[in-house]
Order: sequence, then C-alpha cells, then structure tokens
Amino acid sequence: GRPRYAFSLTEQGAELFPHHYVRLTRRLLEEIVGLDADETQGRDGVALADLLFDKMAERLAGEYGPRVHGETLEERVRSAATLLADEGLDFEVETTDDGVRLLGRGCPCLQLSGQQGDHASCGHDRRLLEQVIGSPVASLERDELPGDFLCGYHVTA
Repeated sequence: GRPRYAFSLTEQGAELFPHHYVRLTRRLLEEIVGLDADETQGRDGVALADLLFDKMAERLAGEYGPRVHGETLEERVRSAATLLADEGLDFEVETTDDGVRLLGRGCPCLQLSGQQGDHASCGHDRRLLEQVIGSPVASLERDELPGDFLCGYHVTA
C-alpha cells in the first residue's frame, strides 16, 4: 500500500546542501547588467551567451588565480580544483605520467545546454582553468573519460 510516512526537506534543511545554481545565476545577472550597447549590438542569443560566459570566466580567473598555491603542477591543480568547487565546478584530480587530469561529473555547461556535444567539456571552463592554473589545459574527448565522468581536462606543465 501507501507509505505510512511522507518526508520533505524543510527550508532550514535545504540550506545544508550546496546551491551552486544561485551563485551561477547571480554571476550571470551581474555580467548581463554590466553589458553595454556596443557589446550586444548585432549579436544573436548564442553569441551573447558566449560573451557572458567569457566575461564570467575572466572575472573568476581574476578572482581565483591569485589564490592558487603550490610549487608543483599537481599542487596548483588541486588548489584550483578546491577553490572552483565553490562555483559548482567539481573535479577529481588524477596524476598521469605526462601531467594532471581534472575529471568532472557535474559539468554546469552540459547541464545548462541539456546536451552532450562532440567534446565533453566547455571551452569557457577550459580557458578559465588555464588562466587560474597558469598552465596549458586541453579538453579530453568523450572516449578518454573514465566511468561516469561527463567532462575532463588534461593539464601539462
């Protein structure tokens, strides 16, 4: 039959869970408000979205780049991954023979687009990581991703 008890999450309980979408929405709104007419003129929706994500990536790189610490590539990658987790960019860090890989399950770009393109990663995130870490970052192809990872990057010295 029917369950005896029904459970729901209270507002106070919901505050215990991460709300990265709130931060992302706030950041996007800040970028939208900061646009001027010259930046938007002649652009379609896709071009405007790209512009907004580029601006947001630049802002995040400026905010987080100086806070990344570590002498080795792996230390810098781990530091960047820890800082960017607050933005909803959750990566597992894996050391390889020729660099470090960042592997993500909850890619905001894929969640926002609702699709998985030829590449399982977002160019804006790749450029953000490159600026924050200070090393070349390459997107991994879908067949290079282990298990249930949705996106990934290879970082080299």
